[in-house]
Amino acid sequence: MSQAGEARATTRSSSTRASDRSTTSGSAERSTTRSTARLVGTGAQPTCQTLTPWFTGYKRYRPYTPDPTESGVWSAPDLATARRLITASHKCGTSVTIWLTAGTPPPVARYLVTLLDQLGYQARLRDVSTEPYSQEYAQIADSRTRAQAFTFEDGAVYPAASQLIETYFGCNYFIPNSPVNGNIAELCDPRLDARISNALAAEAGNSPDAQPWARADRAVVDDAPQVPLVISGYVIFVSNRVGNFQASAEQGVLPDQLWIR
Repeated sequence: MSQAGEARATTRSSSTRASDRSTTSGSAERSTTRSTARLVGTGAQPTCQTLTPWFTGYKRYRPYTPDPTESGVWSAPDLATARRLITASHKCGTSVTIWLTAGTPPPVARYLVTLLDQLGYQARLRDVSTEPYSQEYAQIADSRTRAQAFTFEDGAVYPAASQLIETYFGCNYFIPNSPVNGNIAELCDPRLDARISNALAAEAGNSPDAQPWARADRAVVDDAPQVPLVISGYVIFVSNRVGNFQASAEQGVLPDQLWIR
């Protein structure tokens, strides 16, 4: 039995527009996810979006590939478009520091540095993975730190799309100059907020329509405040005497649901 979380790299710059953020992080995504999945291993699945298959509103969406289709099939990296976007952004040659946080395998972070170098940036790695989690998070969350890019692994307390979209990207969740800021990408897009509000209203009305969250998920991918990398997994071995095995993506094994012959 495998469970999963999601690994991501987030890019941000408080001095650039959303289109500039999209140019930087979206272009990197075009050649990242498959290679990262191989580096992570243990059943890691490459992904290009915030929501994962067990969340309401998930619909595969992979626009960062040549000739993208409605089915969301990824065919190959689109490096030509990536380089064109970077040239148009006038950011080629910019120095970028990637913060390596706990939970991300170091080879993944080193690969991201190499990739950004190949795309024309001057990238380097800052390893804070051995620091206490609260201190590590406080540094990257606080806008005064001005962390440009960082890796992190996330999950949800319960499988609601709002846990991954509203909490990380809602305007109300951005707390400037605070180590407890939740919107660590520092994104505030009124159009995305409107889609989140519509999705929450549909949920409150017990609507069976999952499209509002699917539209919000697509908006996050298009804004590109982050580069989702992989849906990571881990394996749980159980005895053949165990029955009613159940596990959640966030909490792991649910012992109170098991029985043993």
